[in-house]
Amino acid sequence: MALQFFISELIFPHLNQHQQHYQDRLETMSIPAAWTRGNIMRRLSTILVLFGFFIGSFLAWFGFARDSIVKTVFVCAGLFTLGGVLETCQLLTASRYFNFIDVIANGVGILLFLLCLPFISRLVK
Repeated sequence: MALQFFISELIFPHLNQHQQHYQDRLETMSIPAAWTRGNIMRRLSTILVLFGFFIGSFLAWFGFARDSIVKTVFVCAGLFTLGGVLETCQLLTASRYFNFIDVIANGVGILLFLLCLPFISRLVK
């Protein structure tokens, strides 16, 4: 500790002044909230949920309901309900949290699948 003080204060005193100046500037710089790491990870998580439910809807349709639109709607409604229940169960854990945006992403992923279903059903026969 004494050696560090000796080097920083006695040999290079001007470096400390510059370091403090740049540290003060960094603390006062405002980074837009949209570009903070936590916010980017939350948005990425929401996009992954959306694509996950799109793929899940496709797999459920492909495995169980290819022959009927009524079965497809019931399977998609069941997936949406499952997503809502799983999101609600996150309230019971300490490390996860309920996010209503994820519930909306569940529905958007399923609706996106239903909108793409005429094209997908032509490709997969």
